[in-house]
Amino acid sequence: MEFNDKFFEEIGKSAGVTQMCKEVAEKVLAAAQTSAPVNEVAYRDGLHVEVKTVENATSPSSWAATRRRR
Repeated sequence: MEFNDKFFEEIGKSAGVTQMCKEVAEKVLAAAQTSAPVNEVAYRDGLHVEVKTVENATSPSSWAATRRRR
């Protein structure tokens, strides 16, 4: 079986897939913020959602809940 990489790249960049990934990342963010230690306010406040774009990959965009580096 051969996969059509261009098809998957286009699907991965579509508005629907992007929105779905963003919604999941925001749920992960909420869970991470909720479970962050109370005495680590800077850590909790540094958590955020961002999109990373990788060209020439089957999944060109990915959303992630990450911590800002200060």
